[in-house]
Amino acid sequence: VILPPPNYAGQSFPGLTIDAITPIVSDTITVATSEIMTDINIELQITHTWQGDMFIDIEHLGLVQTIWAGVCGGNDNINATADDEGTETYCTVIGGGPADAIFYPPSAAGLGPLSIFDGLDLAGDWTLTIEDTFPYSDDGTLNAWAVVLPSGPGTPVCPEQNDETCFLCATTE
Repeated sequence: VILPPPNYAGQSFPGLTIDAITPIVSDTITVATSEIMTDINIELQITHTWQGDMFIDIEHLGLVQTIWAGVCGGNDNINATADDEGTETYCTVIGGGPADAIFYPPSAAGLGPLSIFDGLDLAGDWTLTIEDTFPYSDDGTLNAWAVVLPSGPGTPVCPEQNDETCFLCATTE
C-alpha cells in the first residue's frame, strides 16, 4: 500500500532529552495557516525505553488531550502516528520504520480522541508535552513530532462571517 504524502501543518526536530533532570519536556510548533480543521493527526518519533513510563499530551487553543497514557509496559520507542481512525494495535513494538508505520487510536492509548480539535482554527501554537513517570529508571529523547492534516486543507478562515457560515474568500487579511 502506497500512502499519499502527509500534509504537514508543522513539524519539529527538538532532540529534547527526557531523563531524571528533565522528566517533563515540552515543544511548541506555531502554525501560521488559518483554516478550520476537520481531522488532525500527530506524528511522534521518541526514543525511550519502557513506553509505559510516558504520558503524552497535545495542547492547542487551551484544549489539552492525552494521546499516550502510560501504556505498553516495557516496549521501547514510539515511532507512530496518533490517528483517530487508526487501526493498528498500539502496543506493538514500534521502534522502526517511518513515523506513519503505525496508526494508533489515541482514545485507546490515551484518554481521548483528537477530534476535540475538529472545528477549530489550525493556526496558533501546538504544544506537545511528555512526562516520564519513572525518570530515574531510564532515559529518552523527543526526536521529532508533527501536526498533520491527513485529508488536506480544510475550510479557510475568512473575516466575513454570517450566521456561523464562512464565506470562502480569495484573501484572508
